[in-house]
Amino acid sequence: MSDGTGALVSIVIPTYNGARYLPEAIESALAQTYPYIEVVVVDDGSTDETAQLVAGYGKRVTYLRQDNAGPSVARNRGITASHGDFLCFLDSDDKLRPEMVSALVAHADDETVGVVYCGHYLTSPDGKVVGQSSLDGPSGDVFEELFRRGGLCVMHAAIVRRSAALRAGLFDIRLRQWEDYEFWIRVAKCCKFKFVPAHLVEYRQLMGSNGRDRSRRVRSVRVLRSLLRAWVASGEVPKHVERQAEVHLHRARLQQIAQDAFLCYWAGDRSAAGRLALRAIAGGPRYMFNRGLWAIAAKFVLAASRSVSDRAADEGGDRPR
Repeated sequence: MSDGTGALVSIVIPTYNGARYLPEAIESALAQTYPYIEVVVVDDGSTDETAQLVAGYGKRVTYLRQDNAGPSVARNRGITASHGDFLCFLDSDDKLRPEMVSALVAHADDETVGVVYCGHYLTSPDGKVVGQSSLDGPSGDVFEELFRRGGLCVMHAAIVRRSAALRAGLFDIRLRQWEDYEFWIRVAKCCKFKFVPAHLVEYRQLMGSNGRDRSRRVRSVRVLRSLLRAWVASGEVPKHVERQAEVHLHRARLQQIAQDAFLCYWAGDRSAAGRLALRAIAGGPRYMFNRGLWAIAAKFVLAASRSVSDRAADEGGDRPR
């Protein structure tokens, strides 16, 4: 664990064929202003040049390789192989701001606090900041809030006390979607959370992560519905929270649609982006006033109207006089 001078923080980076962005993730971990860190990369059976890239960092990075088994198994492997008092789980396409660990550790003095978390910047595939999370995260007992709001933060925007992670039972290896959310629910049952109102990490949106595939979107919401209903059935969720959990399901579906709209737009599929943006806007007040979605929708409607006008003009020009 720590050497007596400060708490050691283990930054665990699970990766699968993530060589394109992995160096940025590793370098953001190594660039932390906090002095007591270890960086552990868990290669989940990659077939790209991940191993060679990590080798270039020498002893500064611990490299572990396993057969492909999914993010939960990879994160658990990182937990058991690392030595930190605190853990941070950084996906290989995301980044930490240099002051992230230092800022969160500074708020972790209370032993009853198992998780310290912060806000995030949303970035495009090329790393451009295109949005940011709100800074109204709750602190203290957040168990019910996790059902009201859904996840409180992206996975790498938090440090979790090792003892809390072990007490919660690590990540559920049966899950390949929403495994982080399910993990936070169990952690929230055994400790308090502390929110630091600052944007200290970058969350990159990629076509290959959540993607624009409708079947994956439907699957994702089904997994979430099963998770929430299992917790409700367990009797551990108060009755007044059940309805809020259903509202969260609706929000999750809209969030997937809105996210897909931006991903399609960045990928150049403006028609699909416009249709998805209109669906998100029509779905409820959360996205009704989102300027980015309106901009995408407006371009789609304008392009569609021009297409109709052009066709009408062509047809009119073809008529015999």
